[in-house]
Amino acid sequence: MKFLAIILFITIPGIVFSQEEDSVSVFLVKQRWHTGIVINVAETDSSFFPELKLIRRFKYIDAGWGDDEFYRYPGFDLGLAIKALFINTPSTIRIEGFTFDIEKYISYCDTGFEIKLSRDSFNRLCSYISATFNKDSSNTPVLIESRYDGNITFYKAKGKYNMLNTCNTWVSRAFNKAGIEMDKNVIFVEQLFDEVDDLKNARRIK
Repeated sequence: MKFLAIILFITIPGIVFSQEEDSVSVFLVKQRWHTGIVINVAETDSSFFPELKLIRRFKYIDAGWGDDEFYRYPGFDLGLAIKALFINTPSTIRIEGFTFDIEKYISYCDTGFEIKLSRDSFNRLCSYISATFNKDSSNTPVLIESRYDGNITFYKAKGKYNMLNTCNTWVSRAFNKAGIEMDKNVIFVEQLFDEVDDLKNARRIK
């Protein structure tokens, strides 16, 4: 006699998990004016994130978006900050790779959340990050700058940066692409973290 498998579903706003489906942890972090999504490289399928070949040596990567000049400036520059907010400026995607445990990394951050995603949602999140890279005619991400032996890299990103399209806006859209319903027009980090605080599949670590 054949037995029918019974699958129980747990419904979370924007996400559906199955007991037979594995989940993947992603992390949302804030460091000063940087807001980023941290993913585990070993969990990531390169068919959804082909840029992984550039960063395969790391255990985790932290991806964030920002104004090209302000984001790469070593410190804080008021003039660049004002320009970034009130003028449509070129954007960049910043990738920071590290090999130590995520708990240690989050201890260096101002705030950190763990968010559980289904495998399909995680793949969609990775596809979104990949799609934000600006690529050349050979479909290679355009590298702007590399620091600390490649531990931090900046690539050209699609879209312009302004006060209505901040790093927090990019992050909220990434999670929407993953199937998590939140405001796509988030501007401030407080708005973003309030949205995440309300998610049943998220927990605050710091």
